[in-house]
Amino acid sequence: MRKNIIFLFLLSMVLTGCSTNSSMETSPSPIPSPVESTPVAETSTPVPSETNVPTPEVMTKQEIYDFDLIRSDWTKERMEELGLNKEVNDSGGETYFSNDVVKYIYFDARSVETTPAVIDVFGDHPGPRGVRVGDTFENVMSLFPQNEDWRINANGVFYGKYNPDAAQDTWGSSGYVITQDDGSREVSIITEDVYPFVRFFLKDDVLTHFTFFLISAN
Repeated sequence: MRKNIIFLFLLSMVLTGCSTNSSMETSPSPIPSPVESTPVAETSTPVPSETNVPTPEVMTKQEIYDFDLIRSDWTKERMEELGLNKEVNDSGGETYFSNDVVKYIYFDARSVETTPAVIDVFGDHPGPRGVRVGDTFENVMSLFPQNEDWRINANGVFYGKYNPDAAQDTWGSSGYVITQDDGSREVSIITEDVYPFVRFFLKDDVLTHFTFFLISAN
């Protein structure tokens, strides 16, 4: 009887030890604490919004006069000294001086004017705001304010108050687009006093030349 009691006691001890080991082996591992993360908006670089992009300013007459191919001392005599090609249009009352980049047009009938009336740039030379022959229509338009949709405006205006039916002194600084029947386009930029102004000529939406109108033919 005593042996049975000892045997049962030892058996109980063995079973208790196995139960403890089994419990330790099957207990689930603790769930790791979540790592506290910083919201993406606080660490990523914000995408610039359209409102952060500076709007181009209107073109002023001084900006045109600052163009390096316009000078107040470029008389006909000076053009001949510089060796530019000369051509006289008697029927039109005009004299032309040109090279591979630019053509200067003088209105002979306006003898009071001794400098070019019109300057046409058709060669590879940067114009105001870096515009160049070969630029796309989108490139040209991006240089100026876009306050209106020229495609739905009756006069193709994208900024200002240009209206061909109104007096010129009411236009002020303006920009507008004219699309010809053949699909070519003209982008005109008028300054605060209308003259001087510049016109960009595009074919297949590519800039072919740009022209400065410094004085009126009238």
